Amino acid sequence: MTTTEIAPYQNARGTTSEWSTANPTLLAGLIGWDTTLKRGKMGDGATAWNSLPYSIYEDPWTNTALLGNPTAPTQSPGDSSTKLANTAFVQAAGGLTLIVATSFVASSVVNINNCFTSTYDNYLMLISKVTGSLANVTRFRMRASAADNSAASYAQQFMQVNNTTFAGGATTGATQGTLGAADTTQGALAVNIFNPALAAYTDLRSQVNYAGGTQFYDAVAQHRVATAFDGISFYNDTGTLTGTVRIYGYKNS
Repeated sequence: MTTTEIAPYQNARGTTSEWSTANPTLLAGLIGWDTTLKRGKMGDGATAWNSLPYSIYEDPWTNTALLGNPTAPTQSPGDSSTKLANTAFVQAAGGLTLIVATSFVASSVVNINNCFTSTYDNYLMLISKVTGSLANVTRFRMRASAADNSAASYAQQFMQVNNTTFAGGATTGATQGTLGAADTTQGALAVNIFNPALAAYTDLRSQVNYAGGTQFYDAVAQHRVATAFDGISFYNDTGTLTGTVRIYGYKNS
């Protein structure tokens, strides 16, 4: 049996400082070893040392990118391949971004300012665990520069279901819009708001569960003058409201 011995050899070696100062361009396939960090780089024949990434490790677990909170490149938006997705990619790809989260207690009116911007065209407002000191209709007004728009520019139509009884109505030229209703039992409102920050009509669609789950409200509303808004207020016709509100922006793409 013939045995072939491979002569021992050493890769190019140097400290972190020595490599950085010399900054050589390694031949393709040649490994340069950093004796300070105990890791190496493989040359490609074109890229200088300081621009090459470390790709060879004495122990893979000395790669700080794999320790503690591992890191990975952020993939391009819309990438649907089998590549790893880091948290930055997931956040960018999500459909909703939380903008406002706040609670209110016994408030005669809830004012939310600076929540609508040109970053998003459309928004979702969730009013949860909401109760009213009195049972009444819940209204809204659009806001700009911390002031309500109370011009007679609102139109709306609603449908109310109480067990098997249906009721509805419509108005135009109103100074406020209708979201639904709230009473002394816990309820919730989900409101989609379309184009509030654009110089266009603002449309709203709300669905409401109230009266302890025994009544349902479905409403559409529109502010019928092209206006850019940055906020919204809501309130009951009489009494106060208690609950929480969150506003999310829908990603445009």
